[in-house]
Amino acid sequence: MSLFNAFRVTFFLAMIFLARGRAAWAGENITDVPTVGIEGAIEAVLPAANLQAAPLEEKPRLILRIAATTLTDDGRTKYDLRYIGLAPGSYNLANYLVAPPGQTLPSLPAIPVTVKSILPENHEGGLVSSELQKITLPGGYTFFFVMTWVCWALLLIPLIFVGRPKKQTALVEEPVYIPTLADLLRPLVQRALDGQMTLSDKTHLERLLMNYWCTRLHLGREPMITTVEQLKQHPQAGELLRHLEHWLHEPPGRHKVDLAEILSPYQKIAADDPVLQGGEKA
Repeated sequence: MSLFNAFRVTFFLAMIFLARGRAAWAGENITDVPTVGIEGAIEAVLPAANLQAAPLEEKPRLILRIAATTLTDDGRTKYDLRYIGLAPGSYNLANYLVAPPGQTLPSLPAIPVTVKSILPENHEGGLVSSELQKITLPGGYTFFFVMTWVCWALLLIPLIFVGRPKKQTALVEEPVYIPTLADLLRPLVQRALDGQMTLSDKTHLERLLMNYWCTRLHLGREPMITTVEQLKQHPQAGELLRHLEHWLHEPPGRHKVDLAEILSPYQKIAADDPVLQGGEKA
């Protein structure tokens, strides 16, 4: 590397350092707010124990699960809440908690969370910026005095490391998790295993399975009871429905199953697939 190229690299490093220094000087903060499809976590101490995640709506905007609970010294319960937003916005997780069957839900404090969109709020769909951004520089004699000394110090970097081989750094992109049909079915199946499934939960589970398998197997639109009975006879489509009958008529925990294995056929079906609302794939 020539000395000219070394100084050119140092200049660009100095400009980057100036930009980052301006952000720190202005007191800017970056908060770790999950985006759509990314799981977020929050802890909340609540005055009630044994709270459960509310049943999923037909078109949920947020999926909530309780990862763990801990009893505090003052008799309250600390909840480790995990959530996946399917649409950007602000949410109150207290609205997604319910009391166990037969119990009354006490008054809960607000548990506010925010889910960001992957795209900026003012995004208009364009792929190329229509206007150039103006370059602004921070002011202040002290700031520029400090940055001048920093730039002089940075000039030593190419003199120290010139001629050394560059290390190739592979960029690893963080995968974006997309909720699946298995994510919608898992809390319903878990409540059935625990003996806490309601009639609304059972209807919701059967509707999800019926919409998916009727489209995949090209079944006619029959009454829901008739269609469910037809699906029970199918080796793959009826497996979860047949297990459901055992769970509803036997004591909780008696019928052991591998939850991951039984939900594996639904692991690659997106939660927002039109098939799950009774429509056809585009």
